[in-house]
Amino acid sequence: MAPALSANNRTVLPFEHNGLNGVLNVFKPSRAMITHIYQSSIHENWYLVLPVQKEDDFSAVPAEVLAEFGEPIKIESPEVGPGALGIDLLQVRSDFDTQSYHVAKVVAPAAP
Repeated sequence: MAPALSANNRTVLPFEHNGLNGVLNVFKPSRAMITHIYQSSIHENWYLVLPVQKEDDFSAVPAEVLAEFGEPIKIESPEVGPGALGIDLLQVRSDFDTQSYHVAKVVAPAAP
């Protein structure tokens, strides 16, 4: 039997060992989180992060948050991801689950 990849990103491998037959479930890490990142027009180190399916859709972001954030300026570079900007990826995932957006107020490192 050939290994099969299921929808939940796992591989099922049949095995036989010492007369026992069974299957081994191998879970593969999920793909990278794909997001859209917008920089604040007011605050240099503030970023609005939206899930991939919400590109340019600010409907889930409350008006008072957008007012404080300013005009969202989309970061177009494919090389700039949330981690490279100092954005907490675990918090992004958590916020996506509860509110479909994340606002990061990144603190710039202190000068030496």
